[in-house]
Amino acid sequence: MEKINKNLVGIAGVYYTAAELTCRGYVALVTIRNTQAYDLLISKENKRNILPLQVKTRSTGGFQIVKIEDTEKTAMDKELDRKITCPFVLVDLKNEIPAFFISSEKQIKELIRKECNFYLNIRRHRREPRKTNVRIIFQQKDIMELLENYRNKWENLEL
Repeated sequence: MEKINKNLVGIAGVYYTAAELTCRGYVALVTIRNTQAYDLLISKENKRNILPLQVKTRSTGGFQIVKIEDTEKTAMDKELDRKITCPFVLVDLKNEIPAFFISSEKQIKELIRKECNFYLNIRRHRREPRKTNVRIIFQQKDIMELLENYRNKWENLEL
């Protein structure tokens, strides 16, 4: 795949996700691009429940999920509760056919904690890790293997 602007990659991921959800019987509404925290609002036909979704897309590298300002457990938990407020769909555009990894809000928070612990533990061996401003980017082999458990798990979207 040709290298394209990261904003266009993100937009493509949102529309691929909306298309996939539509094929699965959801009504998927794309929010305006400056809506904080939500990229899609979804519902099932003839139902009143609406579920917001966050979509993260990659065409190279890892999935840039969130920036953690404080890695101490209690502070990180509060920060995650504030920043992660809905399920996530991770869209991998590295191949010709998009791959989708779907996690509930609880599941994505657990993956973030694992990534953060991995980061802190690996850094300890080299030098003392920073306790602030850690970017969570799912690209490490261990996390990517865990993500396979979420491939095409559309049932993680609870409506």
